[in-house]
Amino acid sequence: MALKRTKAQLAYGIGDNLIELSPLPIVAVRNPATNDHAQLGTLWVNKTNNTAYIITSIAATSATWVVIT
Repeated sequence: MALKRTKAQLAYGIGDNLIELSPLPIVAVRNPATNDHAQLGTLWVNKTNNTAYIITSIAATSATWVVIT
C-alpha cells in the first residue's frame, strides 16, 4: 500500500515547485525576548510602539530577534 505524504504550508510557484510559505506573523503588545521561540523568518509585530522584529537564529535555547527599521 502506497502512502501519500504531504508537507504542511507548501505552495507551488513558477519555476520553483514546493516553495515553503512564510510563517504567520506574531502580533503582540510587547517586544520579543530571547525565550520567545518561533520558526526562523517569523515576524513579530509590537502594536503598542509600532515596531517589527524577525527571528534570525536560535542557539542554545536563546532566540535572536532583529528589529526591522
